Amino acid sequence: RKLYHLGMHLSEQLMREEAQKMFLKSYAIATSYNFTLLAYNCAVELMKGASITRKPKIFKKYSQMKRRLFKALGAEDLAAEYYYMITMQVNRKRGVTEDTFSGIIAELASFVCTTARFLERYYMIRVLRHLNIMNYASIKEEAQNALDNLERKKGVADSTFQFFYKNKAIAHIALKEYDEARELLKKAEQYAPAYSQNRGILYYYQAVNELHSGNYKVAYELYKKHRKSKYDTLSEQWAILGAYLYFLSAAKKLDVGTDRFSIGKYLNETADTAHDKTGNKINIIIGELLFYLINDRDKFIDRAEAASKYPYLNGKGTKRAKAFIKILCALPRANFNPVALKRVARRQFDNLDRNPLYMRNNISIEIILFEAALEMIMVMLGAKRYAL
Repeated sequence: RKLYHLGMHLSEQLMREEAQKMFLKSYAIATSYNFTLLAYNCAVELMKGASITRKPKIFKKYSQMKRRLFKALGAEDLAAEYYYMITMQVNRKRGVTEDTFSGIIAELASFVCTTARFLERYYMIRVLRHLNIMNYASIKEEAQNALDNLERKKGVADSTFQFFYKNKAIAHIALKEYDEARELLKKAEQYAPAYSQNRGILYYYQAVNELHSGNYKVAYELYKKHRKSKYDTLSEQWAILGAYLYFLSAAKKLDVGTDRFSIGKYLNETADTAHDKTGNKINIIIGELLFYLINDRDKFIDRAEAASKYPYLNGKGTKRAKAFIKILCALPRANFNPVALKRVARRQFDNLDRNPLYMRNNISIEIILFEAALEMIMVMLGAKRYAL
């Protein structure tokens, strides 16, 4: 940090080459990736001929930068860092095309660089590429390849091993290989500091894995132990998961009682996620619909109509969620009759069956498998025996 601020001072004094050296030295020893990119961007600004007179945006993109710039800076691992951050930022906003991923991977593969930081980012981008298109078999293969190569490398960050173990576990959950996912999430814990956000995310995925595998009591115990998080995003995800546990209790799949759940508190605790524009609100909507289906069918009808108009149901990876919500929205037309529902919403049942499970980094849209939830709903509506 001192080297970074010294670079800022030298830049203000127009001592450009000296400032650039300070920024690059700061980059070399930085432990925070945000701070790493801040120092790197300052060096790039100097390379472009600009003056550093104020703090630049950490994730500013330079679409015209080519390999010569990275070589001029003397560090191919900067290229990997830069491309990784662009991949993550663009993916969060609107998704990364396969052509973009292919171009980035081909560019990095052409570098002759074996530093730990370069290889970390290179392998991460390869995994993210397959996560982007829901190719879970390839995620498992790429993650294992990365672990095999990086375990023999000195200087690899613990967070890197956690990334690969976690994403390999996500792939196993998506492929319904729950025992393997459970083992990998436990391994990932070794590389995430206690009480950190990363450790909290692993606990959340452990709960999701148990819910998918039908071990509802284990998921409930994880929820009880970890739901009170100092990280707002995690607290909201646990609150959403709590709504699904309430549904399981009402469906007689979990003997924990239903009287403690408050829909008002639930909506208040998930207020930030409710304003999200990337589709994260889908889980809140589903949790709310399930609550009103159990307790107030008039309100369920009102909320179902609003849910059907939610604009982010057409995003990437939301096809199963869209089908599930539309099936719920068809309940009033079917007069809440399970047999009629299968006829009225036949197309949506087919869509649910046709589309693969969508899992992504740090959030699961499908907290309970939708097929399992529908079977419970059918039983609750009066069908003594029902199977999709």
